[in-house]
Order: sequence, then C-alpha cells, then structure tokens
Amino acid sequence: MPAPLAALVGTIALALGGCASTMTATTSQAQCSGWKPITYSGKRDTKETVQQAQIHNLTGKKLGCW
Repeated sequence: MPAPLAALVGTIALALGGCASTMTATTSQAQCSGWKPITYSGKRDTKETVQQAQIHNLTGKKLGCW
C-alpha cells in the first residue's frame, strides 16, 4: 500500500475510533432514571406477575435505586 494511502487509512481509522459511544451512568441517579418500583396485587395479579414484580423491585433495591 503506498504511503499516502496508508496514512489516509490510518487517519480514517483513528477518526472512526473516536465515534464510539462511551456514555456510561456514573451516578446512581443516572443509572436509575428509568427505574421505579412496580406495585402489584396478590389478589388480582397472577403468581408469575407478582414474582416478576418482586424480582424487579429487588434488583432496583440492590442497585441502590430505592
């Protein structure tokens, strides 16, 4: 590969590498912004629905969202 073409390819690779997303939640508030506890009714919801809501709520608690 000729030197000018190699330099161009290298420049493009560096430029595209800078486009990668590096967004991460650095605070509990940002991490939990889409989360909230789910309420459920033992009388009106199915057993599976209650279990899923409980798992969701425990996960939020473990993450420190509430």
